[in-house]
Amino acid sequence: MGIRLLFLVTDLEIGGTPRVVRDLATRLKGDDISPTVACLAPWGPVAGELLEAGIRVVEIGATSPFQLPRVVRDVVRVARSFDVIFSFLMHANTVAAISSVFARDVRYLQSIQTTQPDPSWHWTMQGLVERAAERIVVPSESVAIAAQRRSHIAPERITVIPNAIDTASFIAMNLSPFDQ
Repeated sequence: MGIRLLFLVTDLEIGGTPRVVRDLATRLKGDDISPTVACLAPWGPVAGELLEAGIRVVEIGATSPFQLPRVVRDVVRVARSFDVIFSFLMHANTVAAISSVFARDVRYLQSIQTTQPDPSWHWTMQGLVERAAERIVVPSESVAIAAQRRSHIAPERITVIPNAIDTASFIAMNLSPFDQ
């Protein structure tokens, strides 16, 4: 069966991070890794793309921060059947960190995908919850620097893994500047 990997993301709307999660899940799917994607919010369009690719999707269905106790309970229930939880963005990282108190036999990784300074409380919260993860994964050196400066995350806890680019999709669009 391999590694049972849960990607936990805030939402699956059209956007950068949901697409990164989709690409990671579909590219890692195989004999060695069995990925599932869970989103805190109700399903968005990327959930359909994941399902079409044969990736299991779990909807936690949160619509308000006041649902945090239920959300944590639901994530803990889901987390207990996985080997690794890889969360993306502050909301999912926070829920994963709280869940790690109750689902201890799971390895936790967190990802920060942005350098945006605001809202600044996101960076403060990230600095509090990062301790629950083994590693903080970021897509670039600039995000690593932002995480160090704004969330006070120690550089040795951060791993830079650039987001993959599917070069075939650019070739298929035939966007060569020399074709004009």
